[in-house]
Amino acid sequence: MADPDTGRRLAALTTLGLSKDATAGDVTQAYRRLARVTHPDVTGRRDGDAGRLFAAITEAYHVLTSDPLSAPPASSSPPRRRVPVIVRRPDRPPIVAGPVCITPLPPTQE
Repeated sequence: MADPDTGRRLAALTTLGLSKDATAGDVTQAYRRLARVTHPDVTGRRDGDAGRLFAAITEAYHVLTSDPLSAPPASSSPPRRRVPVIVRRPDRPPIVAGPVCITPLPPTQE
């Protein structure tokens, strides 16, 4: 009995238009070439067929490049918080544009 992963791999190779002895570089090159000509945002096609074709090409690429050993490790550090930065430059001269004069804010006591 045939291995189901082998069948998926052969179907993916066919979708990308590659032979059985294609290298990882060939897979990447074929995917990028096909993505340039089938992506709905690039081609301007908004119908369901364009999306399904691009999704099939992307799935084939992921089938051929998925390697559980090369998956990035789960992040153990907490996500970084975004902290707003307030920049005050009291040494800057006022901006004059026609009849409008914009003066920088003085520094605040915090």
